[in-house]
Amino acid sequence: MKKFFLFSMAVILLAACNNSGNNLPQLTGISLNKAKLSLEVGDTYKLNVYYEPEEAETGAPEITWESSKESVASVNANGKVTANKQGKTTITAYCGKLYAECSVEVTAAGVVTDPEIDPEIDPKPEPEPTYGIENGAITKAVFQVSSAGKKVRFSQGNLQYQASTGTWRFAEYQCDMIGDDNSKISDSYSGWIDLFGWGTGGNPTLSSYVNTDYSTFTDWGVNKITNGGNTANQWRTLTADEWEYIITNGNELNNEVEILDSKSKTYKVCRMLLPSDFITPAGVDMSSKMFSDTQWLQLQENGAVFLPAAGNRDVKKVSNVNINGYYSSSTPYEEYKMKDFYFSSYYKISIMGENERSLGCSVRLVQDLK
Repeated sequence: MKKFFLFSMAVILLAACNNSGNNLPQLTGISLNKAKLSLEVGDTYKLNVYYEPEEAETGAPEITWESSKESVASVNANGKVTANKQGKTTITAYCGKLYAECSVEVTAAGVVTDPEIDPEIDPKPEPEPTYGIENGAITKAVFQVSSAGKKVRFSQGNLQYQASTGTWRFAEYQCDMIGDDNSKISDSYSGWIDLFGWGTGGNPTLSSYVNTDYSTFTDWGVNKITNGGNTANQWRTLTADEWEYIITNGNELNNEVEILDSKSKTYKVCRMLLPSDFITPAGVDMSSKMFSDTQWLQLQENGAVFLPAAGNRDVKKVSNVNINGYYSSSTPYEEYKMKDFYFSSYYKISIMGENERSLGCSVRLVQDLK
């Protein structure tokens, strides 16, 4: 998702973008003449696009422009930015699948700002929005998980692990998923993984296909999670009965939706869970089933949980990313299986399933409420 900070750099995406001429070089990236911009209300400024390589401009897709907050600053089809009112916004130029961004701050006339000011020494930095997150938890995502009234609060995103540093963290955003890079799982891998064999809180890189290697369940919540309080034993995994209670009780608790990941400019398939006291934010149409980054953050602030369809890992083969979701429970099933919460955008179902314990699944932890 976009973060609207004054000091963000222009993003250059090095994905492929085909030119139309047979003999033209491949366009590999675009950038803007300004990565950050300070304007007073009423000012205008022309942003220019640079192509990489320059020769690829001929035949490149047409540039389109977008402002994340047009009420603060708008941009026309030629890249002309107009400052409308005080605030911050991000101007994005698109060229096919490539894009570049410029952070814009608009101040009242006569107010002097320094676009190069160091945020570390700014005496009055603007606080970062929390979007309803506190110490790794979605503050209003409180769900009853038993008929006895037991309640839990969901974490801000799926659990992730970096083997090279032994670091655990929650995904920054609910729609985040690692995907195919889970195939690189190893004791020395420096990237992140988010698909785990059953009960591997003490051995997260275990990728054996032998189900007897997973005979003992160690909860992932016993670990220190850096953005989840960084204290051991603060979190835990839901039981199968608790998952079942959540998905079968309440009003419209279990819906398939798509939410915009503004980092990749793609929509991610998720299962949306709503607490029983959920209040729909003003201006959000719940029947649309597709939510922009602004809309799903509003829903999150009111307690909505989004479980991304992060797929599964069979030894080192990753499949079903952005199609199916497999979420571990702490409950074993028969001798070599386990219970999981399964949903499929293809089959349009969500059920409690049974799978081999060796199957790499997503983990979404919760906190018990007293």
